[in-house]
Amino acid sequence: MSNSSTGFESPQAAPPKLIFAGFTRKVVGAIAPTFAQITPARATVIQAWLAAGANGAAFAITNDYSRVIVVWAIARMRSGGASDEAPLLNAPNFSGIFVEPGQSCPIQIAMIAQGAPWQALFFYNYRVSCAERRALGEKSWLVQRHTIQSDWIQSMPDAFCSAEILSSPRRQ
Repeated sequence: MSNSSTGFESPQAAPPKLIFAGFTRKVVGAIAPTFAQITPARATVIQAWLAAGANGAAFAITNDYSRVIVVWAIARMRSGGASDEAPLLNAPNFSGIFVEPGQSCPIQIAMIAQGAPWQALFFYNYRVSCAERRALGEKSWLVQRHTIQSDWIQSMPDAFCSAEILSSPRRQ
């Protein structure tokens, strides 16, 4: 099936699986300091997040597609009526996290949410090959963004979170 916005074949599989794994604490990662430098508002959010103990939420994502997906380095958190950007804590850089076909990998996000229930939204796209980019020509920048969201999570991290994931992956 051809993707009308990009002109190349879309993977034929179910969307990636996302499983909530628990909470982390004091994991800052490579992206958060740079994220804080982008705007004064983001700096304020990251300063408050650091002061609160640098809580994070951990997920596992499984790529069931036949091609690599790239999870963007900035996600969103919904809580109440608010929706705020939050950096991924284990992204090595702003290129995001590459997930190979059939691979499951951890994704950690800064807990920007201010209360429960909350939800995380991750954005991803398919990795486009050089041949596909050549075929797209001037439209090679048109790579469709996809969203995967967690279920609404009813709990918040407590003061005793460790730097490791507190619980094994479980389906919500």
